Amino acid sequence: MSAWALRLYPPSFRARYGAEVQALLQDLGGGHTADLLRGAARAWLRPAFSGSDAVRRRRQATAATVWVAWCAGMLVAPAMSRDLLDPPVRHAPRGLLDVTQVLFVAGWAAALLGALPLVVAAVLPAIARRDGRSLRPLLPAIGLAAVVAAGLGAVLLVRRGHPGSWPHPSVLFAAVVLAWLVSFLAFVVALGLGPAAALVRLEPRTSALRWPMLGSVAVTLVLAALAALCGAAMARAGYLDPVGGIAVAVACGAAAVAVVSTTRGVLAR
Repeated sequence: MSAWALRLYPPSFRARYGAEVQALLQDLGGGHTADLLRGAARAWLRPAFSGSDAVRRRRQATAATVWVAWCAGMLVAPAMSRDLLDPPVRHAPRGLLDVTQVLFVAGWAAALLGALPLVVAAVLPAIARRDGRSLRPLLPAIGLAAVVAAGLGAVLLVRRGHPGSWPHPSVLFAAVVLAWLVSFLAFVVALGLGPAAALVRLEPRTSALRWPMLGSVAVTLVLAALAALCGAAMARAGYLDPVGGIAVAVACGAAAVAVVSTTRGVLAR
């Protein structure tokens, strides 16, 4: 149980202190799981960075955290449009929903442009030297992307072969759609966690994190605006749907995490 609890700590903590804590646990024996769980919660909520590379690790943590937050919260835009416009809900604010779609695209543009310097400075050299340990966290997202693309093709083929499947889907069509949704959610999780874990293992230079920090600021602002506008759209429509409510709640939580992490990264000196 103690080893399992230790794996709940942030990657940066495990990389720096994991071996020492593991050795200490072996000396002390069992019975410290509760203390480790409390420590893991504190390490995530208030991470501490010290030493000569404290600023680099703080900004690295910010870039990783904001990326995960964006992947967790960005789906609120398509989810809200699907919820309120397909079929259209009375009083659905189309103008607000159009703005959320623009923000969705802008957020991805900021995230990818911010990540580009890291790809050039850290990922490509890792590929050149065949650093499998650092690049391995990216593999699930790459594999699941192929599965999602193939699954989408299967959904379209089944839908074309059974044009009357909606709103009365066949068992085959429902099964294919459900399998695709599960694979898509798994892909989103892998897309969020994989690059974040790879970033920690790659340990890019401080100079390589300058643009990712600017991208993190932009993504945080977009995510906060996206959560606020989607919540406002649901309120104006007067439509309380569990799926939409969960999406807005997740986006608000992700935006709050991104704001806190970005603030700490910007203030790191």
